[in-house]
Amino acid sequence: MRLRPYLFILLLCSLSFFVVGTSEAAPKKKTKYKTPPTKKAPTSAVPSKRSITLTWDASLDPNIAGYRVLCGTVSKRPVTVVDVGSATSAVISNLAAGKKYYFAATAYDSLGRESSPSYEVSFSAPAASKSVSFTGFNVTSLPTALANVSTRVYVAHGEEVLIAGFTIDGSASKRVALRALGPSLQKSGLQNVLGDPLLTLYDASGAMIARNDDWRLTYDSVNAPGLEPTEEKEAALVAELPPGSYTAVLAGADGGAGVGLFELYDLTTTAGRIINLSVRGKIEAGENNIMIGGFVVSGAGQIPVMIRALGSSLETAGVTGALADPILEVYNQDGTLLASNDSWKSHQESEIKATPFAPIDDRECVIYNALTPGNYTAVVRSAVPFHTGIALVEVYSMAR
Repeated sequence: MRLRPYLFILLLCSLSFFVVGTSEAAPKKKTKYKTPPTKKAPTSAVPSKRSITLTWDASLDPNIAGYRVLCGTVSKRPVTVVDVGSATSAVISNLAAGKKYYFAATAYDSLGRESSPSYEVSFSAPAASKSVSFTGFNVTSLPTALANVSTRVYVAHGEEVLIAGFTIDGSASKRVALRALGPSLQKSGLQNVLGDPLLTLYDASGAMIARNDDWRLTYDSVNAPGLEPTEEKEAALVAELPPGSYTAVLAGADGGAGVGLFELYDLTTTAGRIINLSVRGKIEAGENNIMIGGFVVSGAGQIPVMIRALGSSLETAGVTGALADPILEVYNQDGTLLASNDSWKSHQESEIKATPFAPIDDRECVIYNALTPGNYTAVVRSAVPFHTGIALVEVYSMAR
């Protein structure tokens, strides 16, 4: 899965620093000695302190509710966070003279969603009072992201397990919940469901982070009210994940096969973002055995999203039994068909070629649309009736 961090929208601001204040060290009292004084052990000097005033232009984004200023003595490792509300200035005090400091800022909205930090500016507090000015201090707008995600597909063995990949960006860890459902799908009228799902989470190196079979066995680690599965045989886990790429695998714990549902929930919308996702599974004959992927777009305004359905090109990655000719459909939350595609060159060829996501096989599919925030469903099936095979559906937010 390719990493494409196309999610930053920069709003130009200016930042000025003004250094004010004087040394806080207490003045020494002069004493006259008739005879030379006895030498005393040296004492450590109390460093002079400085205060810095930061100012910036207000963001033009109407969703911005306030700002936070980040400060630290190590690059990209802030230890002080100052919430200034809607103010466009902040005073950072108690800076040691001669020490170098790093500053950045974030913006947030009324729901608590926070942007990624701006790029840093560095500043060494002077030994004497003077003014220093910086410009080009950029605060990113509120993030666009892919929030909750789900995919339903037939799950079997070997190459035919469900493999879901996702990427978290930003600088802070994100808390996510993952579920693997099977038996409860029968309540929706589905037959031949996966009887005992097994869910495993891996990091980018392939190291296992967590595994769950029956969710009640690790209930304390799930700890996501409202997300507990209704069937004991189903799996769930909650993980605090730093920025990076991850893979979740859904298989049958008892070696069984059937229709399974994978779900990913964003539990901390104020930190980081899920910027892309992909799910690989086997498409069988029949409407109940197609691949159905649901995703939520969050943010403001229209957001460009690219959705791909790959089949035959998977063989170049060593996958056997790939679906030769997929067809892709995208629906909104009302069930209205927004777009469909059989061959990616049949529509928006030039726009797709201008991105890094043009498929290598003409029979594969791409839909490139601007979507408003909401719930969407991507459906992948075979363009040739009764043909089966392994397919991959991918969703990328293309917002910069």
